[in-house]
Amino acid sequence: MPPSRVADDAVIEQIADLLNSDRLHIHAKEMETIAAGGAETSDQSVAFPLSERQSRDTAPPPPVADAPTFSPKGNPSAQAAALAAAAASGTPFCQECQKSQKAAT
Repeated sequence: MPPSRVADDAVIEQIADLLNSDRLHIHAKEMETIAAGGAETSDQSVAFPLSERQSRDTAPPPPVADAPTFSPKGNPSAQAAALAAAAASGTPFCQECQKSQKAAT
């Protein structure tokens, strides 16, 4: 089959098989480095030398304050007592439960 009609995955698999079976060897030549101005640069130049890098601030981020879950005006003890009394008497807590109780009667 012509290479232009072979799926990319099939080509990659064939190349991998050739590499694994030592029938294909890849040799890379060292490339010369050319600066933006067109002049050759020395092999010692580094894009971002460690000596010129600034350390990052490693302080942890400030904590995020969550909004309160319950209203400060609420009385959780009174709410718990009301729910416990409703449960003991069989009174529904929400509209959905009330609807299903009415439908059952």
